Amino acid sequence: MLKMMIAEVSEWVVRVQEGDSLTLSGLPGLQAFEVQLMLRRGIANIWTEVEDHDKVVIHKVSYSKRTQLENSVRDGCCVDLVLEAALGFTRVFRELVGANKPLVGHNMLLDLMYIHDKFYRSLPESFVEFKTNIHKLFPSVFDTKHISKRMRQEFLCFRIPNLFALHSALESRLIDLELHGPSMTHLTGCERYAQSDYPHEAAFDAFTCGTVLLQLAQLLLTSQRGLVEAPFPLIGEYLASVEPYKNNINLIRARVSFMSLSGAEPQAERPPILLVRVRRGWSSSPAEIAKEFATFCSLDVRKESPRHYLLATNEWKGARKILRTYKTHPVFQVEPYRYWTHSGAVTSVFRFCCSLAAASLLVFFLVRPTCI
Repeated sequence: MLKMMIAEVSEWVVRVQEGDSLTLSGLPGLQAFEVQLMLRRGIANIWTEVEDHDKVVIHKVSYSKRTQLENSVRDGCCVDLVLEAALGFTRVFRELVGANKPLVGHNMLLDLMYIHDKFYRSLPESFVEFKTNIHKLFPSVFDTKHISKRMRQEFLCFRIPNLFALHSALESRLIDLELHGPSMTHLTGCERYAQSDYPHEAAFDAFTCGTVLLQLAQLLLTSQRGLVEAPFPLIGEYLASVEPYKNNINLIRARVSFMSLSGAEPQAERPPILLVRVRRGWSSSPAEIAKEFATFCSLDVRKESPRHYLLATNEWKGARKILRTYKTHPVFQVEPYRYWTHSGAVTSVFRFCCSLAAASLLVFFLVRPTCI
């Protein structure tokens, strides 16, 4: 297609007079840039412009006019400008990496994975390599979900469902302590965030996340110093107070509650996965199993086989209650899941090996030579 357009323009420029124009349509984005670049390099007495984002207009000009335009006009065919525009959000990513400032997020594991995959490199198969890469890009990361969960028992005393509820709860808590939290000044063009909330708008989410980090730090500083100290700490004091939580990323429904980007992994602190066996003759589904056990705690259900289901929860109390309640249940038998005992893959391999060993012994006894 590109060759055909260049041939068409080459024939056209020979026939027409200086000042005549030709329009090429249906060339969106980088295609328009590519066509312009090839035409300007190949034909010295034309000039090109883009109209309506998908049309390239070619003007026949004199050689002197062409030189004049090249030296005086900063247009959309500049290679550096087009390449910069094509980078898109990658420019923001590079600015974040180059700034070497603390990166703040809320429940941010998926965000970090997306950033790695789309703007750095494809996600590696190795978990350790992923952590190493992220830590190299962002040496200082704070996950407000992880920090709030660690502080919940002492400062908040209840579960927080999302970032905006956490922000409101922290604001109320600081007011209860006769504090008003850190003072915020909005940049020009962002003043509306001071009057209203705009959930799930990127800039507002980022602002809220940063505010929550400072509010959490304010609570920590208050507990360390007491209310009589100066109410307006410096940013370095805020960051120092949350230093123990740095580079720890919250995990959901895992045996550990967080992953460490820069240190050793924490010990498992969540209850084991539970295996549910359903009595023969009883029909069941993941939804029915979830409904049966939902009264004890929040949990996830996965079907392992037609009669076996796995339950995952992060509540020790609920897991213990399930084990006690269903210890002698007539329909559902529940016990802690053990991979080497209950895994379908392991069981299949074990049965295959037993069958192979039995067949080998049978063949040995049938075909062994008779002693003379």
